[in-house]
Amino acid sequence: ADNPALGIKLCWLLQDALHDATFAGRSGARAVQTIKSLLYQTYQVTMYGLSADGLPEHVAGLRHRYYRDCMAFIHGLVKISNDLRGEKIRERRPAHLRRMLDSLNRRVMMRMATCGESMGQDGMGAPPEYAQLLDARTIASGCPAIAKHAVHLAVAPCGTRALRVLRIVEDECKILHSRSRTPYLLALEVLETDQTCGSPGLYCDLRDAAVRAAVQPG
Repeated sequence: ADNPALGIKLCWLLQDALHDATFAGRSGARAVQTIKSLLYQTYQVTMYGLSADGLPEHVAGLRHRYYRDCMAFIHGLVKISNDLRGEKIRERRPAHLRRMLDSLNRRVMMRMATCGESMGQDGMGAPPEYAQLLDARTIASGCPAIAKHAVHLAVAPCGTRALRVLRIVEDECKILHSRSRTPYLLALEVLETDQTCGSPGLYCDLRDAAVRAAVQPG
């Protein structure tokens, strides 16, 4: 609960183990149930910060939305690579990459525009009052105030400075050559924070006294 970055990594390891056990046939059937139980418990502790005293409901909600969206961002990047591999006509892949990155970019901007309330599915379904805000210039004009609601790169080591993702620089992203996979170069505009990826208060504004007391008791 005190190190959500570690919790996220454990969730991904358990997801991989679950995938392997699921396709192991009868020999993996028993392991599947055990891994599912461990994954559920790890997810709950990571997302909600469950402890002996627990977090206030509104703080637990902030934490859950934030780390859920951080994981969704990484999952989105992985999905893009998998979808590109499914496109057999190589000449179509660059345009496909750009469309998918634009969709993910809108989700990143929507989270900042809504102050962390929503990341949406693709940003296109944004509430009317936010739809017009989903462009780089408008988001930039609201920084650094709204940047604190941006997701960070949850794949970095726990002790490194957290880098908040402000936007994907689509024009500088490109597909790399590979025979069997579809890796791509990802260019991001980021904001370095004064917190590490393992900081317990990364998901909230610690300038709020009530939130700070809940996240850093004593």
